[in-house]
Amino acid sequence: MKRTHTSVKEGEVVVPEKKTQVDKLTLILPAGDEDFQDHLTSAGEKFLVALFYKKEGCDHSVKSLAEFPQTAELCSDVANFVQVDLDDSSASKLRKTVKESPSYIIYQNGNEVDTMKGFNPWELRSKISKLCGKSYQTGNIFYFIDENISECLNGSDDTPFPQFLNGKCNLVSDCDEQLLLAFGFNQRVKINSLKIKAPADRGPKTLKLFVNQTKTLGFDDAASFTPAQTVTLSSENLMGTNEVELHTVKFQNVINLQVLVVDNMEGGEVTEIQSIELIGAPLGHANMRKGGSYTIDVE
Repeated sequence: MKRTHTSVKEGEVVVPEKKTQVDKLTLILPAGDEDFQDHLTSAGEKFLVALFYKKEGCDHSVKSLAEFPQTAELCSDVANFVQVDLDDSSASKLRKTVKESPSYIIYQNGNEVDTMKGFNPWELRSKISKLCGKSYQTGNIFYFIDENISECLNGSDDTPFPQFLNGKCNLVSDCDEQLLLAFGFNQRVKINSLKIKAPADRGPKTLKLFVNQTKTLGFDDAASFTPAQTVTLSSENLMGTNEVELHTVKFQNVINLQVLVVDNMEGGEVTEIQSIELIGAPLGHANMRKGGSYTIDVE
């Protein structure tokens, strides 16, 4: 039986242009000079986290805008969030004080208490955690996937794995219903759960998860090796919102994760996945491949 082997090559990261408003009291979109002062005052005892960005010519600002709602939702109990477009004429005063894009400034009681430059949501969450004494370090560890050592077996040529990872297409099986997904990470991570979005009829049903293998498994290997965990999904698990909990003791120190999709919901010949989120955290300092602390000067 033919199995399509799709290797991931380095490619452009594409993030959605549309901004997401989590809550009007949590994520404030956007702010100029006058609005910003009002937000500082209305935050009261809560922290105010401000993202300053200049989208044109700055991919890291685009990534920051796409991720900012996730951090805002996670930390909404201790902070309000505002984003400031440095190209907007209403932010002329703020533009004179912020010199790089993207930049983050955390305020409390109207005073600046911490700053950060560049795209690194994990560092931002770490700063918020230290300031409030509460951990906000768990989230989607997509940013720690090393695409050079990640691949998909039996994926259709029409749905390349790099595009799937970057949210540009669904992942569809080729010769039969099985898929074998290999995620390599650029540092050790812990994985707590999965979020899967897939069609109710062609979505995956049985998953076998393998960790820290010395090589990319083949289908024969995956059929005979003992997995770290076998998961049987229900239709509720394919909505993209409900987390599939893992046996965390087996996923505490992961450098690679391989997922065998054994079958799909209705037993058809084609399996389709719209998205997979790996929920967890990096171990140690966050070494993000997609972002880091690259910045550009704001004119």
